[in-house]
Amino acid sequence: MKTTTNVQTGYLCHCLRITSGRFEEILDEMPQPTFPALKSAHGIGSLCSSCEYEAKGVLQEYLMLHPQKAQPPRPPQSGLRRDLGVAWGQIKQRVKGAGMPTADRSKSGAPKTYHTGIFFMRRAGLESHLVVSNLAFPEHPANANGPAATFRATLFGDSGEKLAVSAPVTITDGQTLELTPADLFPTVTGDFTGGLYVDYESLVQTGSLRPYGVLLSTVPDFRARCHYHDKFGAFTDPGFFQNTSPFEPGQTCWMALANCQPLPYETTVFAKFGGRRIDTRLSVEPMGSRWLKLADLFPDLDTIPVAERSPALFALENPQHVMVYFYWFNEAARTWMGQHH
Repeated sequence: MKTTTNVQTGYLCHCLRITSGRFEEILDEMPQPTFPALKSAHGIGSLCSSCEYEAKGVLQEYLMLHPQKAQPPRPPQSGLRRDLGVAWGQIKQRVKGAGMPTADRSKSGAPKTYHTGIFFMRRAGLESHLVVSNLAFPEHPANANGPAATFRATLFGDSGEKLAVSAPVTITDGQTLELTPADLFPTVTGDFTGGLYVDYESLVQTGSLRPYGVLLSTVPDFRARCHYHDKFGAFTDPGFFQNTSPFEPGQTCWMALANCQPLPYETTVFAKFGGRRIDTRLSVEPMGSRWLKLADLFPDLDTIPVAERSPALFALENPQHVMVYFYWFNEAARTWMGQHH
């Protein structure tokens, strides 16, 4: 069975201190283990979520080795659930046909390539930075990746065009780097909205090298330093992203979206206010990105009195996996707050 990439530290889930051995015991104890059940019963993936990729990979291979513990096929569904199931099955087939990378199944100790991604932009006095740290975990005597790690970053624009590929970046053991767009892509000038994809080569474990973004202000008109983490790792789990504070008084909400798939993202977007719902459509090119003010998506929002716009629910209905983040601008304080959804 697959050995987790964090086996050198002894933990699969660092937040809850669940070792890889204990995780396998949990799988043995559960009659029909599923990731939602693991999350509900043991909290796996419920805090920082960085162990989610590993846990799902180990679970998948465990069920292949123990088919008697796999859940039986679901009975035929009807209505919306059936339609969503059919749609998700079609999406997975389209992604497979588009040549998406598959999860690495090599043994933990063998170096491999890791492919991760974040939203990345420079516009309107805001700029994304890439932050990576190469630290040994406290319970491990040495950094499992050795004295240094190397990666390249690739930047795609709002229409899905490839804008640039960085020179190799080396980060030594114990080092943290915060890299600006100019550091990574000196030939990219002016504003852009896009997705940044980080490829680590010959890496034993991601560990602390999980890439983070920081959206910060480059002008004195307002303040911003919002951190957010990677939302892409060679998997295609469904999204169904939602926002429960889209139209709060005195706060303007923006959505950052990067389509990390080589196929279009087409979705219904809706907002609900009590029993009332307004809809619109959103289309994003393959590998394309958007930076959108939520209020601008809905022409019908003007028909709803300002006092009735909160509480509300905003959601994207397409289960296709994309990277989504939300940011709020406080008009009185002139500050930004972010949520890595």
